[in-house]
Amino acid sequence: MPEAVRSPDARARRRRARQLARGTARLLVAAWLAAGACRGARGGTGPALDGAYTPLQLRQAYREPPLPAHWNRLDAARAASFGAGQTVYVLALYGTPGLAEDVNEFSRSFGLPTCSVLRIPTDAIVPLAAAPAGSGCTISVLHATASGTLSSRAPAYDPNWAREAAADLEWAHASAPLARLIEVDSAPADWAAALGLINTLGPGVVSMSMIAPEGVAMHARLFDNADMSYLAGTGDAGRQVNWPSVLPRVLAVGGSVLRSYTADSREETVWASAGGGISRYVAAPTYQSGVGRGMRSVPDVVMNAGAAQVLVRIPRAASSPSGRDLCPAAPRAAISAPATAAPAPAGPCPPAWSAVVGTSVATPEWAGILAVANAERALSGHAALGEVQPLLYALLSRPGLYARVFQDIRSGSNGGCPSCGAGAGFDTPSGLGSPNVGALLAYLRSCPAPVTPIVGSLRVRGRASRRLDFDVPLSAVEPVRWSLTGAPRGMRIGAATGVVRWPWPTQGSYLVTATATDPRTRLSASAMLRVRIASSDAARSMN
Repeated sequence: MPEAVRSPDARARRRRARQLARGTARLLVAAWLAAGACRGARGGTGPALDGAYTPLQLRQAYREPPLPAHWNRLDAARAASFGAGQTVYVLALYGTPGLAEDVNEFSRSFGLPTCSVLRIPTDAIVPLAAAPAGSGCTISVLHATASGTLSSRAPAYDPNWAREAAADLEWAHASAPLARLIEVDSAPADWAAALGLINTLGPGVVSMSMIAPEGVAMHARLFDNADMSYLAGTGDAGRQVNWPSVLPRVLAVGGSVLRSYTADSREETVWASAGGGISRYVAAPTYQSGVGRGMRSVPDVVMNAGAAQVLVRIPRAASSPSGRDLCPAAPRAAISAPATAAPAPAGPCPPAWSAVVGTSVATPEWAGILAVANAERALSGHAALGEVQPLLYALLSRPGLYARVFQDIRSGSNGGCPSCGAGAGFDTPSGLGSPNVGALLAYLRSCPAPVTPIVGSLRVRGRASRRLDFDVPLSAVEPVRWSLTGAPRGMRIGAATGVVRWPWPTQGSYLVTATATDPRTRLSASAMLRVRIASSDAARSMN
């Protein structure tokens, strides 16, 4: 995938690295609700904006498959529509005690299946066995060391990341109730080792809510596992381009505000705090050709970042001035990740409900949707999606299908710049828009996985003033369009055939780049052609 990354000055690099080391999740807590007060789901249109959506409501609003009355004895097609046989990985910083129990309590509250807690030993053989395709789910919490191995010891506790981890797992589970859930956590400085560990565990969808301003050494190669779909939130601080969502292999998930919905429509606008913009460092991937300004634009897609419910238990403080253990008070303001972790937990508080907002809610929802798509593709004999962006952006060339798959968000902005406002089609604050999940799954279920063309390098010899014709080696599933870069005067390539013609070659040595682009997926590949043209006399002496 084309990618151009340049580093900022050393001072900026160090400052941004410190931001990442402190932990850079953005999770805004809008309100705390009494434990058990929000069991069940309200029907009809969505609640007022100071309320919190439930899984059932968001599934209805985005037209996801309806939940069954009973989770046992589902047939294979029905189980696949809830992600059976697929894995969603969550990359988290710090440790979260009681996380699996909280996910299951969240599930019981909203009619989702509870998951068996699967303990994976530290000496487990990787990759792991594939997730079972039956109508059941499992949840595992793994701890990564600085060297990328498994540890039995959890990282230090942090209350903000505890809410983050709960939001990620619970809302991924809400979108893919039968998918296997694996959270891998680590100390903040060891995030790269944790992602490297995830890359060894087996194919799946990776949901990430950590962010840092772009321009840090961005470790793009860690996001290049072809068996993985990587997703990251664009951040919750408004007009800003953040890592890792800016990387071409990462599906950048922004935020919208779902104001109301019915069975046939929904009112949705750009979330004013959603991150996004045009990168200063990363060149536009091929799939974004024609929609940006030559540089990577984020987000790619959006989903509701308005209030959604999360259940999490917060460990008691180790001690208090009165000598009694206390549960922390409900927060009253937005939370950003602190510089240091809280004291080690000394027993849990009762689970508490939070109403949270942010792209870190939208991202795991999208992760669950892609897990469902992979499950349905597996049932149809198709490979997993891996990098899904080419298929999504290909919809722009099919307006009717695009209108069925995406809701084109045309109102709202995330800043005051000329490109900060939403408009028709692809735009910077809302990307392609929000999904109509049923139509999206039908589209992804039937599409073959995008395959990048393979172009072979070539050495060609000729002589001056003697016509030169040759074919560029190609392996491709779909028809491609050809182009040349650095070609000498008079050299042309057939856009559809890949035949290079040079009627009147000129003596010399030339390096020419041939590029083949799949117009449907916008994937491309290039190779170097080394052309050497001898003089007419030299050519005769060789005969």
